[in-house]
Amino acid sequence: MVDISKFFLFGLFRFGGSEDINSVMENKIKPGLNWLVAFSVVVAVTMVIVAGYNLITSNGDPDKIQKGTKGITAAVIGMIVVFTARIFLVFILEKLGVE
Repeated sequence: MVDISKFFLFGLFRFGGSEDINSVMENKIKPGLNWLVAFSVVVAVTMVIVAGYNLITSNGDPDKIQKGTKGITAAVIGMIVVFTARIFLVFILEKLGVE
């Protein structure tokens, strides 16, 4: 386990008066990360709904079909990026010993 609290001893990084990095991670960083992931899911679902509506109402119009498929593709790729970033951050935090 790596003790990263030594980087916070100079008073440069004080988070709400707390000097314990584990409590900062547990009380502020992790909930913020979870909130961002949940917000990203809501945005992606909204994008899929709008893109699906464009596909349904396209009536064979190639521009609307292309717009719908690009929207669905962007939503899926965005969610892959968000979940990959979250997995990467959780892995790094576990290796640093922050629970």
